[in-house]
Amino acid sequence: MLARKCVLWLTLSIIIVGYAASGRADISNAAVLFLRIVNSPQANGMGTCVVNLVNEESAYYNPGTLGLFHLDKVVAVTFPNSTKWFPDLADDIRFKTWHAGGGVSDRLVTGRTGGRFNASLGLAYSYVRFDYGEFTRVDPYGQVLSTYETYDAAKCYTVALGVEYYLRLGVGCTLKKIESKLAEQGAGAETTPGFARGDAHDYGMIVELPVDRWFTNGIILHDSPGGRLDLRVTPSFAYVRSNVGDDMEYIDAAQSDPLPKMSRMGFSVAGALDWNERECLAIRGVVESETLLLGERPKASKRGVELGALGIAYFRLGDNDDEVPDSDLPTWGFGFRLRGVIQWLRLTERLAFARGIPGYLARHFDLSFDFARWRGAGGKTQFMRLGLSF
Repeated sequence: MLARKCVLWLTLSIIIVGYAASGRADISNAAVLFLRIVNSPQANGMGTCVVNLVNEESAYYNPGTLGLFHLDKVVAVTFPNSTKWFPDLADDIRFKTWHAGGGVSDRLVTGRTGGRFNASLGLAYSYVRFDYGEFTRVDPYGQVLSTYETYDAAKCYTVALGVEYYLRLGVGCTLKKIESKLAEQGAGAETTPGFARGDAHDYGMIVELPVDRWFTNGIILHDSPGGRLDLRVTPSFAYVRSNVGDDMEYIDAAQSDPLPKMSRMGFSVAGALDWNERECLAIRGVVESETLLLGERPKASKRGVELGALGIAYFRLGDNDDEVPDSDLPTWGFGFRLRGVIQWLRLTERLAFARGIPGYLARHFDLSFDFARWRGAGGKTQFMRLGLSF
């Protein structure tokens, strides 16, 4: 009979071996370690730096970013993606994510296109699931009793507020409903199945300082009848405390396992050159520190850079360095944005109905694709995502 503890050891070992940030022995005492993993291609291209990013899926990693996102957007969806996790280890281990959100802002309600003040309220739903594959339960004589799937999953509900007035501030909270199935039935005298449910909370904030907006006419580098060149500079700071909740109880309270409580703190500086209000070149540098709030409190330091051209194509490089020796994780990735194409073709200006709410939606419509790859102890893992927002 397959013991629950054997399954737990196997599944946790797969993640610990495969994920560079899980190198210390005391980490394996925690349950549902998949909650630590970043499945965002944009973040994974930049060394898994995620808390400073504001995009269609960022609410799962930092609830505060949802407030900033809906200062300019109404709806966001990422199409379901399935990441084949370290294919050199196994063929049926996958990390699946899906996100959807909606929000309302002062500019959407009033129809204003400018002004220094704006406020937003955003709601989002995220579903994440880590499939460990199919297992077989046998009796002491080797006879197959049953087969079953094992997984960890979480349904996440996020609410956030955003405010813009010289700076942009987002704060939010996420409730996670967690399920973990590691065995169909316990071993020996343990008759309780290796299944547990639990609740956890994330709390996050982000503040952006759009320096160019502090000037009446922005930061103008060149202005002539032929066109105008502007500089945008935006530093940001973000902080998240994740997976705050009670231990996961599989068999009984005495054998419960703690959640992987952690904190992430990031700092980013983004700059861009705009020609006649259309992005020409962009660069973003970001550093992030992650601390697991268990045992010896191991830390991981991350850094990444993103280069953009014409608001359409983006190339990313990064590195994730854990305190554990030989755990360096280089990453790279790229992305495309339809929004840049729309801006350069001036399609929004050509729409006769571009006023009020229809105009707001037309000005903010975007379709994005992101890809990333990184190599760890279990081989190469590739991440892909398709996002829609307006």
